Amino acid sequence: MFIRDLAYAGRTLRKNPAFTLTAVLTIGLGIGASTAIFSVVNAVLLQPLPYGTAERLMVIWGDMRNRHVVDFPFSPPDYDDLRKEATTFDALGRFARHPAPAVREAAARVAGSLATAGTDAGRQIRR
Repeated sequence: MFIRDLAYAGRTLRKNPAFTLTAVLTIGLGIGASTAIFSVVNAVLLQPLPYGTAERLMVIWGDMRNRHVVDFPFSPPDYDDLRKEATTFDALGRFARHPAPAVREAAARVAGSLATAGTDAGRQIRR
């Protein structure tokens, strides 16, 4: 019974090449999209961070309450003070969002980030 169904499906697909092409392209796009989405989810959400004790990572933000600004990155002098005086952290690193100009035919702003090299006072952050 199953072999007859396959033969009937093959005959039907040969009779309608436009439908066959549409079906094959739709299935191919669906498989490709599913693979791409899974790759992103796997890399971002499912795989552990590449650090030995990822559960101990912290993000510290400053704030400027009188200007009603929260999640403000530390300035370089404040970061240096924190790095020198903090005794509860094994190591500190700094990153900041930094838009940069990109010029081709017309000027545009692109998103970027600045980060320290992953060391603190000569000690490499454990991975």
